[in-house]
Parts: sequence; C-alpha cells; structure tokens
Amino acid sequence: MNRVEKSIMKSAYETYQETDVPGRLRDVQNRLTETAKNVSGVTDDYVHDHPWQTVAIAAAIGCVIGFLMGHRD
Repeated sequence: MNRVEKSIMKSAYETYQETDVPGRLRDVQNRLTETAKNVSGVTDDYVHDHPWQTVAIAAAIGCVIGFLMGHRD
C-alpha cells in the first residue's frame, strides 16, 4: 500500500471507531426487539379480548388472498 492508501484506510478506520457502528446496530436491534415484544403482547391481548372478530378478520384476509391468487392470468 502506498502512503495515500494508508492515509485513506487510517481515516476510514478512525471514522468507523468514532461512529461506533456496532454499538448503534446493537441499539437498533434492542429497540426492534422491544417493539416486536410490545406488538406481540398487544396482539395477544386483542385476540383474547375479541376472539370472534379475530376469526372474522383472518377469514376475510384468507378470502382476499384466495381471490387474488385465483384470478392470476
């Protein structure tokens, strides 16, 4: 590697160290995991509180998917 390439590599490495990309990715992963757990809990509560509405919604979604897949030409 020549002097310019080494300088570029050093600069890129320093920028990487300053931005703490792995730490930010861990934070994003933790937030997404927490959000997924919250959504799962809310969904579970809704299904237990409204079982017949949930069945109707699932049936309607199934009919729409079936209709769309059946009309593929």
